[in-house]
Amino acid sequence: MATQTAFILGAGPGLGAALARQFARSGLGVALARRDGAAATALAAEIAALGVPTLGLGVEAGDPTAVEEAVAAAEAQLGPISCAVMNAASLVRAPFLDLTPAQFLTAWEAQAMAGMGFAQAVLRRMAPRGAGFLAFTGATASGKASANFAAFASAKFALRALSMSLAREFGPQGVHVAHVIIDGIIDSARLRATMPAMVERLGEDGLMSPDSIAAAYDYLRGQPKDAWTFELDLRPFKETW
Repeated sequence: MATQTAFILGAGPGLGAALARQFARSGLGVALARRDGAAATALAAEIAALGVPTLGLGVEAGDPTAVEEAVAAAEAQLGPISCAVMNAASLVRAPFLDLTPAQFLTAWEAQAMAGMGFAQAVLRRMAPRGAGFLAFTGATASGKASANFAAFASAKFALRALSMSLAREFGPQGVHVAHVIIDGIIDSARLRATMPAMVERLGEDGLMSPDSIAAAYDYLRGQPKDAWTFELDLRPFKETW
């Protein structure tokens, strides 16, 4: 059993996997949760090769009961959760007059509602211990609502507001809550295969490496209590902002 455990909700093959590797290299046990349970289990086996205990879980991020059960299982099998990252998201993009209530709700369930359920599950455990790190993954849309992003941006705005409220409530209790804005495009094999022209246009260092982003999360996790960061925004040096 690990002395410390990291729990990643939204442990996909990109940033989620990079976070898992980063935390494992720092010596934490790692619980990986995503909708596809088989993929979560496969990734957990990969991360276990780094020499830490791992657990893969199939979880619907917007189901607070399922998330609570997953967090409880992770603590029972791996040890106390000292690090938690809400990395789940659902991109909904559509002209506003074509946007359906179902699409709007999907964006909110996958981000704001999922963030609430996950935060409650981990903070119920962290707060009594007086320690822990909880991070929320934001996006450009967390602070800039572009055309056709009404659903996604409003949900990301809400997730940022949630994280700010939690930082102010639980910071004095010893829990570091942070919001990380990813203001750029994350590099991936899928992106390079499906959008080669855009990759070429962005050029060297124009895409964000998942490993570089994960290192920033681990930096936040290790900050001393006298100098905590609430919000960190990351972008390629050539990104226009």
